[in-house]
Amino acid sequence: MHHRTLLWQPVLFCVFLVVAEYGWGYERFFPSAKSPLWLRWLVDWLYVLVVWGGSLLLVRRSFTSKPSRRDWLLFLIGAGIFAFRSVFQGHFDWLQANGTAWSRPDFYAAWYTIGQVVQMALVVPPLLLLHWWLKSKGEAGFAGLKSTPVGGYLWLLLGALPLVAFAASQPSFANYYPLFARIFPPDYVAFQDGNDIGRVAIFELFYGLDFFSTEMFFRGFLVLAFVRWLGPAAILPMAVFYVSIHFGKPLGETLSSFFGGYLLGIFAYYSRSIWGGVLVHIGLAWLMELAGGVVRFWF
Repeated sequence: MHHRTLLWQPVLFCVFLVVAEYGWGYERFFPSAKSPLWLRWLVDWLYVLVVWGGSLLLVRRSFTSKPSRRDWLLFLIGAGIFAFRSVFQGHFDWLQANGTAWSRPDFYAAWYTIGQVVQMALVVPPLLLLHWWLKSKGEAGFAGLKSTPVGGYLWLLLGALPLVAFAASQPSFANYYPLFARIFPPDYVAFQDGNDIGRVAIFELFYGLDFFSTEMFFRGFLVLAFVRWLGPAAILPMAVFYVSIHFGKPLGETLSSFFGGYLLGIFAYYSRSIWGGVLVHIGLAWLMELAGGVVRFWF
């Protein structure tokens, strides 16, 4: 009963979420970007609580201790932080009001890079404050910033090369990657041909840096902040939640995110560090960008 509760129920819940999104597109029923910020935040907050909290309930028999008020507080605050990061659009409103005199390439470059910086600012500082608050209480933090050997992670990244090559052969992958070719205006020929090296480099730099905040939240906060309450059972609910943030991407990438997230969660749990996950995540992201660029521009 222990293994069935620990594994199959959250996995089936994850399968249900994937089928519901890719089969029915349930996220289209969420409030639109024109809805009030408080409404979008509330709906997304509740959604995070359902996905992450539902997964936690399914592994409850594996909890190492009963949740304390501290645990419930972290659960609610963490869900709120990520939900706000997902729905906040203030920087885009500012760009639309102040970027009218810019060229279209400059506008779209600023649109994306500023968006990445804002998303990091909405996640990393609040999590660091929570981390330092726990440390001030004499508890273990969760930032996961301790150094760790990265040799094994490099081998993991190398082993992912055949999977990236296979994914690049699929039409859904070629239609999605490289991201810079989709985000910039379709009539911007220099960018489409890959000739604007400066903007490509800036785009890819900020695209990669955003994964630091992703790793701190998923492998740091969702795993390391809850090990006292959940022990290793914190990893599986994190992996289910991690899958949900890939909705809208190619189905193969969404499905593989479960295994990647679960594996990186195990590494973070035993190493108490997120740096290996940061390395793997950024490396995979740039490999997929490179593979997508090769397919789009050379074939």
